[in-house]
Amino acid sequence: MNEHIDPFAALDPCAILLLRETLSQADMDGPSLPRHVGLTRALRAIRSSDPGTSGDYRATRDALLARAPDLRPHVTLLEQCASRLRDVLAGRALASDVMFPGGGMELVEPVYRGNRWSDHFNRLTAAAVFSAVRARLAQEPGSIVRILEVGAGTGGTSLAVLEALDAHADQVTFDYTDVSMGFVQHGRRVHGAKRAYFKGRVLDLEQAPDAQGFAAESYDIVMGTNVLHATSRIGVSLGHVHRLLRSGGLLLLNEITRAGAFATMTFGLLDGWWAFQDADLRLPDAPVLS
Repeated sequence: MNEHIDPFAALDPCAILLLRETLSQADMDGPSLPRHVGLTRALRAIRSSDPGTSGDYRATRDALLARAPDLRPHVTLLEQCASRLRDVLAGRALASDVMFPGGGMELVEPVYRGNRWSDHFNRLTAAAVFSAVRARLAQEPGSIVRILEVGAGTGGTSLAVLEALDAHADQVTFDYTDVSMGFVQHGRRVHGAKRAYFKGRVLDLEQAPDAQGFAAESYDIVMGTNVLHATSRIGVSLGHVHRLLRSGGLLLLNEITRAGAFATMTFGLLDGWWAFQDADLRLPDAPVLS
């Protein structure tokens, strides 16, 4: 197994070939629903791009999984999204229903943890939080370190952080937040059931946090994984996060800095991917910052 494989670079040829099998050029040339103008434009560019291989999709997929079997959840998600791509583009299906069938997290959660790439960055985040907590407690013994996770989603990063924090369970609080109550309830059930220091709450980074019951300058650490790019204006969202941090507080962000064929054909189907209103700050045909 190649330990140095780049998952985005490895997955993108599969995504390009699968898109070509899924949608014809005629499909791409038709009119787009207003909500899917950005997505359709990005898909056109992907379909016409060079996959870098002469093989067909199945052969390319099988070769990839032989090299990197822990990318199977990514391939499963990609194939699920491609199978319903026509319906999503036509407005016959919601991407959220495709990616979270029956409200379940089974398709998406393994992409965020349980593979070497996500787990690597989750471990780095957990180590950084743990180090910051220890430093804060050394400076102010007996204090309570307050931690806020924004856009917690399925909790892929949360799990690693919470396992590290359990050693200081009596000295920390952890607010697991997301704009979606469904994700908050998932977090309470899966990650918070046995942790008294855990609290699940709804927080919309697009809105002023104090109006949602979050006091200014009340957190020592704010962390988030792949969440800020899903807001309409990065500057506004960062301003809200900054307001929540106490003086000297720490912001930890774990964000993708590329958006290729795989990302566009999966998470790019969600309306939130295209919610940005500051395109001058984002990469072309994507919400991601370099």
